[in-house]
Amino acid sequence: MRTRTLFHAWVPKRQLARIVPHISRKRDIGATNPSSEASTHGRTEGSNNARKTLRPPRRFSRTACVTTALAARLSALPNFMPHFHLSLQSGSDSVLRRMRRPYDSAGAQRAIDRLRDAFPDLMLSADVISGFPGETEEEFAQTCAFIERNSFAHIHAFPFSPREGTPAAAMEGRLPPGEAKARNERLIALAERVRARVLHSRIGGTETVLLERTDGDCGSGHTAGFLECVVRGAGLRAGELIAVRVTGVENGILLAVFESL
Repeated sequence: MRTRTLFHAWVPKRQLARIVPHISRKRDIGATNPSSEASTHGRTEGSNNARKTLRPPRRFSRTACVTTALAARLSALPNFMPHFHLSLQSGSDSVLRRMRRPYDSAGAQRAIDRLRDAFPDLMLSADVISGFPGETEEEFAQTCAFIERNSFAHIHAFPFSPREGTPAAAMEGRLPPGEAKARNERLIALAERVRARVLHSRIGGTETVLLERTDGDCGSGHTAGFLECVVRGAGLRAGELIAVRVTGVENGILLAVFESL
């Protein structure tokens, strides 16, 4: 049976042993229980090179919860990056029930709040489906409100597409193609506005960036929160983690300067 998880991340194998004892198997996240995968975009222990040493995903128990203890333990790992991806699908409880997801919006919200308490610079991304069979305008608005409220840095938005042989393909209430497309375009527009707000909030601050490409005094990479960043400065070398000052945003990408000591 396909496992339906809420959170996705990456963690090196040697760090997994440190995390597992801190995972509660109790249903303390709410009436339903989103499972958690934890992981890094970053370095393995003893390495100065981030993302080049990524391990395959290590899946926790499906009954594991994003507890306060787990969030605190993850934030204490020196190589753990503060970016989490949610297989959210919807912010509407009634839609989630029709999808047979093993969590509700309140449980997802509590998990996010616990992560945000542990990671001050938390960045979130999510998968969201619009136009699931029977989705009303009110249910769609609930999903939009969830995205707005939690300031997702990136939303993978896509309209419902029936897959032959699945329960959803036989459900009634499928939206007309034109309406489904329009609703997804609204979702994408919202996601872009929220992303722009997140990016502009970083201007003037300092970010840790993994340089992935360099060309003279220009380089590009991703921040610890997995935001794309273009950096200018002397002495840039691919594969290094550097502290940069964010100066602006252009076409959805952070602009920054590196000022070596």
